Amino acid sequence: MANLIERFVFPIIRLTNKVGLFILFMMMLLTVADVIGRYFFNFPIAGTFELTEVMLSLLVFFSIAYTQIHKGHIALISLLHGYHQRKGQ
Repeated sequence: MANLIERFVFPIIRLTNKVGLFILFMMMLLTVADVIGRYFFNFPIAGTFELTEVMLSLLVFFSIAYTQIHKGHIALISLLHGYHQRKGQ
């Protein structure tokens, strides 16, 4: 059963992670273009804030499975690590 999951599900997870990385790159380009347009040309891109919100939510959901299979919840681990050190003293 585990081999079946590795063969079929993991490639889908890797694909969704790559889509998430592409969304992150596009979000970065959109933000940079908006800042340049706003401060140098006095012409911001309309709807940048809303597009960034949508792209961020898509990024989270496209990348969460990849994070889970690699056990990459770094922020939670570092938060709990500090808590356990203080509790044990």
